[in-house]
Amino acid sequence: MHQDQGINNEEFVKVIDKINELIKKFEEYKKQNLQVVMLVGNTGNGKSTLFNFLSGFDLVTKQDSKKTSLQLKNPQQEGTSIIKGGLISVIKEPQYYFSIHNSHLLIDFPGFHDTKGFMQQSLIQILFNRIVTQTSIKIVYVVKQSDDELSGRGRELQKFISQCFGQQNQDFTQITLLLNSYMGDLEDEELASSVRLQLQEIYEKPNEKIIVVRKIKSDQELKEYFSKAKRDELWKSIETSYTIKFKPAQFQRHGEIATFINSRCFSFTNKLVSEICQSLDKQIEKLDKEKMKTLLFHFMEIGLLIEMDMNQNVYGWYEKLINISQQITELLGCQNNIKKEISTFLKIFKFLSQEEDIIETKVVLRENSELIKNQLITQEKTIRYKMTVIENEANARKDEPQMLEFLQILQSAMILKELQNKNELEKKRQERESQKNCIVF
Repeated sequence: MHQDQGINNEEFVKVIDKINELIKKFEEYKKQNLQVVMLVGNTGNGKSTLFNFLSGFDLVTKQDSKKTSLQLKNPQQEGTSIIKGGLISVIKEPQYYFSIHNSHLLIDFPGFHDTKGFMQQSLIQILFNRIVTQTSIKIVYVVKQSDDELSGRGRELQKFISQCFGQQNQDFTQITLLLNSYMGDLEDEELASSVRLQLQEIYEKPNEKIIVVRKIKSDQELKEYFSKAKRDELWKSIETSYTIKFKPAQFQRHGEIATFINSRCFSFTNKLVSEICQSLDKQIEKLDKEKMKTLLFHFMEIGLLIEMDMNQNVYGWYEKLINISQQITELLGCQNNIKKEISTFLKIFKFLSQEEDIIETKVVLRENSELIKNQLITQEKTIRYKMTVIENEANARKDEPQMLEFLQILQSAMILKELQNKNELEKKRQERESQKNCIVF
């Protein structure tokens, strides 16, 4: 049982609508032939702070009993990205910054490991996939690097590479690694060299481009490390980063998204077919000939659809099946209490089905369609038999006047014949009597 069993489909539709809006916005920016830079990394690594700094927004230090943190001076200013430490991802959508001076589009991308669950993570990953496959892009992976040792954060980078590159023979050393919040004593280049050596223990070739950003612990350090000169220097490093052309990321074909889609598809089709069968059992004696003809037509549509190859468009195939089934329920006057729920799910299915290899649902749908076919075959036979009875009765009723006339003629003929027979018998009796009287002794 996965953690999103109680997910709100309507909320996901809102997220999907927002993602489509963000993709459209990105496509508009892309028309300007900008270099695209994406800040990525786990939640709490400081992406939003760096985005706001690179976007030119003013930051201030905030002191509490334990630590010093950076906050936006004007958090309500349009275009800022929410700054939040810790492990909870609060960025539900990317933030864009168009740098005219640098001719770059900077994107603060959400954390991949949102604690909301697999669907939220999957939607974020899909959004990443849609953006990075449209154009060459610069990836700046932000790591929180407070000391000299990379330690477990190497695994963090490994996981990101696995998610985004999968089985591709991609040179991920072209990703720019940004070591954020460094508090050690090494010079920037010394730390970069040290991290490269540590990465060589994991990869044959470490990341070529490494940027270091210092931890801000006071107002003086804010002026020193987050000055305009430092901003220009950081932008220059980003400008010289490598561009990467991504192929679509590979998703788990049998993962939780597939389970989610398959379970919903199976549930909705079975509910509709069950409702159709129950309704037909109750109404079959009351249905008129025209309704039966329409029902048979829809059943034949489903039969043809089930025989079709669904390899080209799984979503389109399933949508047709659902639409025909719902037309049947409407014809039978069923309540169809799941109509709104189905409509919401279809939006989610359509969005997810656009990803290549994202779900392995054809086998499940094929099995489900065979069950539907078997259930509806029985109903179809019942309707055909009922129609035959109706037609026979109609034919009988149609011939009734001629039959009555025929019977009347037949009856008259029989009466006439009987009279003729009586007359004939009487004539023969009289002849016998006459002959008897003529005998002489």
